[in-house]
Formats: sequence, structure tokens, C-alpha cells
Amino acid sequence: MHPASTGFCRRRHIFGAAALAAAMALGTTAACARVQHAVPRTTAPVSEAEWGAMKARAVPAWRHPDRLPARLAEPAFAAVAPSILPRDHGSAEGDAPAAGELPAAFPGPDGAADAAPENHGDGNAGTIYHCNDYLQQPDPVRHYPFRAAGKIWFRGADGIDGRCSGVPIAPSIIVTAGHCVHQGGNRDAGWNRRTLFVPAANGSTEPCGRREASYLGMTRRWFNRGQIADDYDVGIIVCGNRLGTRREIGRAAGWFGHCYANCLQPYWFLTQPSYPQNVCNGDRMTASQHLSEGLTFRDYFHGTGMRGGSSGGPHVSNIGEFQDSSTSPGQFTPRNILFAVTSRGWVAHGFTQQGASTLAGAADANNWVRMHSQVCRAARRAHGRRSCSLLDG
Repeated sequence: MHPASTGFCRRRHIFGAAALAAAMALGTTAACARVQHAVPRTTAPVSEAEWGAMKARAVPAWRHPDRLPARLAEPAFAAVAPSILPRDHGSAEGDAPAAGELPAAFPGPDGAADAAPENHGDGNAGTIYHCNDYLQQPDPVRHYPFRAAGKIWFRGADGIDGRCSGVPIAPSIIVTAGHCVHQGGNRDAGWNRRTLFVPAANGSTEPCGRREASYLGMTRRWFNRGQIADDYDVGIIVCGNRLGTRREIGRAAGWFGHCYANCLQPYWFLTQPSYPQNVCNGDRMTASQHLSEGLTFRDYFHGTGMRGGSSGGPHVSNIGEFQDSSTSPGQFTPRNILFAVTSRGWVAHGFTQQGASTLAGAADANNWVRMHSQVCRAARRAHGRRSCSLLDG
């Protein structure tokens, strides 16, 4: 699954499988549109001293519902196949790291060279309660597609510094949870003051660089309501160029393709690379493999041991680099497609489950097509037309 490579962020390419041809009406209404926020440039770019202070004070972003979910429904198949952007199944286009960016080794916790998988839900095979969490070191965090995932550091509207997870879906467009860019429910008063993305973060190293956000967007329902146990906790970010370069941040680490309609697929197998604080204090990338169930709820519900800091972490289908030459490859074969982002979990340690909002929302109510395309236009204004592909023409 994880290819050999001679460099962490060296230039590579991946070619996805043929896209599904499911049709989707692109018409939208103003009532369902996302909201947007151009970050005011009233202060200087974040300094190294401020960056260090933000990291020292940051608390893992975490939201949790007041009650446990009802009994899960039985497995079933969705009536409509998911839709993905035909022109973009993700890319590993990247730059070689500068000298000194890569550590000589990626030690595990307490100096261990590796870490054994943590197998949750033994005896519950075939259900969402059977999941597998494991550290992504020393590989595959060094390679695409895992290296595209990263940490999001932010200063919230209340002045509190926090951290989440996220992933690019274009060279400058990062997707995360709505509560990682906005407090939710308090409209214009809730926007982050500052937001930075660091792909492939590993301990104190930033091998693919970092960059501050210049533009934020989210679903209108999160902006207006902010209710966590629902299906619209989705945020989106436009970043500037990689620090110290004229290149977009995703050109260093890569980016994923994404679902834009019918994303709530029952019993879908997904991988979730994130930075939960309960594993190595959030300093190392962790991945959870799980079945996500979406019949009883408006969002995904899945088993995992991840906790705070994994908010906004991507849920990706068929992750990895693999070329399948078979003539009958299966029901859904495109690789590295983002379906949802981690939204919620439970504080009690006895519950190893989370919820994730799909990009499109239940019945496509998040109006992701318009949300994505308007943010893409902001990215194009900053970086040129090659920065992203529009969904609405």
C-alpha cells in the first residue's frame, strides 16, 4: 500500500481509477449556501515566536453530544452511488524537502522504533465497533497519500489556541471540521482569528512546510446553529503559498480527491489519518481503519480510539497507491477519495466511537458544490486557474 520513495516530498504522480458517472443536479439555493470569510490582513504574518506560543498553548479541539446514539440499523446498500470530481482523484505532486527538514529517524514513543496496532472491538468483526488504530511512523507518514494529512493550528474567536486535523483537496484548499474554523452558532462573531495548516507534521518537524489561511468557509447551518450531533460540521480553508516559497502548500505534500454528492454510504470502509492528543500527545500521525455506518444517523458513526485533536481528520476510501489491472475491480475502486471529516466523539473513555460529517451532508443538504466552487474561486484569485477545478462550471 505504501510505495518506496527516495524523498519525503519529492515529485511523484498518482493516477486514479475511472470516476463514477453518477449524475447530480448542480442547482443551488441561496438559503443553503455556505458562508465565507476573508481573513483581514490587519496584522503581520505570524512570527516564529508567536507560532511557538500558539503551539505551546493549543488545546485539542473536541466536541461531544449529550447522549449516546440509538441502536444501529442493519446493513444496507445506498440507492445512489457517490459522485466524485472526474478530473481530480488526488495527486502526489510535490517538492523535494530542503536540507535539514527531514529527521534522521522517526522514533516512536519513548524511543521505540515502532508501535503495534491497537485493535479495538475484538470479536465484533463486521460491525463498526471493530476498528484498528496505529501510528504512521517511520512510514507511511513520509509518503503520499498519508503525508497530505496534517495538523491545523488556530486561534479561535475567543482568543484560545487550539489544534485539529485536516487534509488538502486541491493545492491550496484544506478541508476540516466546521468547529475548527468557527465556533458555530454565533455567526460573524465566531470566525477564527488565525488558522495555519502543517501537512505531515511529525513531532517538531514540518517537512512539507506550513502556511496561514487567507480565506475560510463553512456550511450555513454550522454558521447559524452550531449543533454538533448533526451532519453539517464541515469547514474549508484557502492557504497562501508554502512558507518561504512561491509554491502552494499542497504542491509539497499532495492532496486527495473528494466526494461531492451522495457521500453518506452505509457500512463504507474508510481510513482516518489524524493527530489525536491521546496518542503521543498528538505529536505523531495516527490512522484508524473502520467501517462507517450512516443509516440511523444523518452523519457517519464509526469505531475508533481517537480523541481530541482528531477533529477535522479526513475519512478516505481505498487509501494508498495501487494500480489494479483487473477487468472487474469491484463496486467502488477510486483511491484517496475524501468522504467525511471527524466532527464529534464521547468524553467517557469507555466509548471508542466518533461521528463524522460528510462533505455533502445528508441528502446533499450542505450544498457542497457551491461551497467548494466559491472557495475554489478564492483560491484561483490567489494562485491562478490551475489551483483547483470548479464543480459548477
